[in-house]
Amino acid sequence: MIGGWWSSIDRPKTFRYNGVAHEWMILRCVVSMMDEILEKLEESVARLSEINRAIDESMIIAITDVTGKITFVNKKFCEISKYSAEELLGQNHRIINSGYHPKSFFREMWRTIAQGHIWQGEIRNRTKDGQFYWVDTTIVPCLNESNKPYQYISFRVDISERKKFEEHIKRIEQLEIAAQISSSLAHEVRNPLAAIQWSLLSLPDIQPSQQMILKSVEDELKRMDNILGDFLSLSKPSTKVKYPLFLQEILQKALDLQSQFLQKRNIQVIQKIDKTLPRVNSEENQLKQVIHNLLKNAIEAMPDGGKLEIIVDTKVCKNDNFFVCLTMKDTGIGMNQEQLTKIRQPFFTTKPNGTGLGLMVCERIIQEQGGNIEISSIEGKGTTVTVCLPAL
Repeated sequence: MIGGWWSSIDRPKTFRYNGVAHEWMILRCVVSMMDEILEKLEESVARLSEINRAIDESMIIAITDVTGKITFVNKKFCEISKYSAEELLGQNHRIINSGYHPKSFFREMWRTIAQGHIWQGEIRNRTKDGQFYWVDTTIVPCLNESNKPYQYISFRVDISERKKFEEHIKRIEQLEIAAQISSSLAHEVRNPLAAIQWSLLSLPDIQPSQQMILKSVEDELKRMDNILGDFLSLSKPSTKVKYPLFLQEILQKALDLQSQFLQKRNIQVIQKIDKTLPRVNSEENQLKQVIHNLLKNAIEAMPDGGKLEIIVDTKVCKNDNFFVCLTMKDTGIGMNQEQLTKIRQPFFTTKPNGTGLGLMVCERIIQEQGGNIEISSIEGKGTTVTVCLPAL
């Protein structure tokens, strides 16, 4: 402490400065006051250090210059982005741009902070390995004497789990709406459709020249019937009995049925299956329907051939529970961000003859069994779909 050095030497009875004598007690009082000030300063520094540590542990912080070049990132930024500080410093935030937001979104952000105003909003970013994450962001401009920004400090909070929950609720609501529409539509259309099919069967002898036309009509009626089947699958919850089964066995049956299509499209299948997987509680036909739909989508996404990597393993998620997960990675045409955003919406499809219900049917089946479906895609590179079901 400041007073410690004085106690180690002989203390004079008076202290002279510029010929003016002061009593020793005055100096001792000054030294004591300085000790007290220093002690309070040390306490303040310790408190600020604790506050800084708490902020550093809970918030994603970055500092950029006025051009957007990153000059500082904290540990949390590196953890969530999966980039090292060395990889980030000197870069622009485009390094984590997911492509989700339009250019106008960032133009408005820059307009706000360049004028010295605080900007707040939610941004979806991309990690180094291609995963998406959402952050609630506040950007604070640091102003010089002329009230012009000379740097920007951004404070971000990871809200990825909240966004997933919101998306989950939104999909449930969409499923319920689609189910109501589908139920009404299916019942209204199926009866006249059956009458048309019966009328075709009752036709007298058909001329050879008319048989091709008749077959086309029959094929389209079958396709309409399949679409109505999808509608009805959405409109009512399953009452089928579930029982323990091995997901990898159902997968193999589906692959056997699709083997000719895979070979015809020149698609190489690479399987990585854990041999010690636990069972899942499911209904075989429903699980087959999901796997067939995913395989069909992968095949159609690779019209010129490619690779289909299939992984079956276990993961820990949802309150540390074990899940058996089936992942299909194709090297097909992929989807852009707009398509990926809409792919879960009712009746949205990228296929000429699609209904936009296949994925929704699959999602309803998996959700009813306590699981979930995750989809990621890069246009021109391929799509990855992961289906997870609770392990027994």
